[in-house]
Amino acid sequence: MPDYLQHKFDTKDFDKSEIERFSSEDEFCSYGVELLKEFFSISISISSIERRDSKNELVPYNKEEAALIGNLVRFNKLGSAFLEQITKKRLETSMIFFRCLAETYINLKYFLKFKDQHTLRHYIKHSLRQEMQLIEKIKSNIAGKDEVLHIEQRMMDSINRAFETSDFDFEEINNSTKWESKVKKRVFEIIDPMFYSFIYGNASHSVHGNWQDLISMHLKKVDNGFIPKSEWTSPRLQVINSLTILACDLLENYSVEVLPDSDEKNELLEAIKSLGNRCLILDKQHELFVQSS
Repeated sequence: MPDYLQHKFDTKDFDKSEIERFSSEDEFCSYGVELLKEFFSISISISSIERRDSKNELVPYNKEEAALIGNLVRFNKLGSAFLEQITKKRLETSMIFFRCLAETYINLKYFLKFKDQHTLRHYIKHSLRQEMQLIEKIKSNIAGKDEVLHIEQRMMDSINRAFETSDFDFEEINNSTKWESKVKKRVFEIIDPMFYSFIYGNASHSVHGNWQDLISMHLKKVDNGFIPKSEWTSPRLQVINSLTILACDLLENYSVEVLPDSDEKNELLEAIKSLGNRCLILDKQHELFVQSS
């Protein structure tokens, strides 16, 4: 039996009357954090699955399968970092991780819809282009030198290992790749385009440090201009809850497409659905709180 089917999920006790008594943003955020932690207790158990045969021998994932579960592992690790920053009440850094989570969400949703060898191979090929450019730059730098620096050799060895692990030759990377480099083009294949600005576009401000990020997080407007805002910005429930709802959608999609059919899988899907519904109830109550504040 896979490990995730034996896992006893840490389910947050749900009492709607408790939520209705909340009188501060901190109370809503604390509850939202507990729901997000519940999600990751489920998701980590799934991403940690090691497949074994009838002799209990480990059955590795092939590259295409590894790209799927690897992105789920990445999502969980980024989620842990997001939670750490949220609980420290640091919205600025939380949004950087939120943007990384959004891109992982988009990629994995895309793979689950187009989970053929061709699509995933182009994903791997596209990612190796940067390594190809780097090793060409190193070779150019050492051309004509009497001795290769140790760090240069280590870097070339590392890149060579990446190609060997990925089963690609350097000559193949010079060919065109059909992997869409623009996230916006991929997101329109899997979700409503309206979601792009919300789950990816807005969080990009924090990654790039553009003007919108500065005036939202790092500067305070005064009569004659601006002054530095050194204190951290406290998060609101919308950021936490949005991630949990997206994460539930992603994990449900992954479970349906990847995990084998069974009664236990159905129970898992019910647990994910229940968590998503509780998030929606929390969101509605929070909206009432905001409107009355």
